[in-house]
Amino acid sequence: MQLTGNVVVKGQAPGGGEPLMLSTDNMRVNTPTQYIETTAPVKLNWAGHELTARGMQADLKAGTLRLESDVHGKFSQK
Repeated sequence: MQLTGNVVVKGQAPGGGEPLMLSTDNMRVNTPTQYIETTAPVKLNWAGHELTARGMQADLKAGTLRLESDVHGKFSQK
């Protein structure tokens, strides 16, 4: 399935279980394999941290996420 517009994915971060939010303009979702990907810019927020990148692949079953290029991050102190 192809999602376009203000796409927002919410869930829990692997390991710690903190709330996690990923946003982008478009995303491809393979529901049987639980695999999501985009070549568009993405923003990932969790526990006061922010990462931005261009392109992302995530395997929700395996709990993995890969940011493709132009990766930048801000990590706040707790």
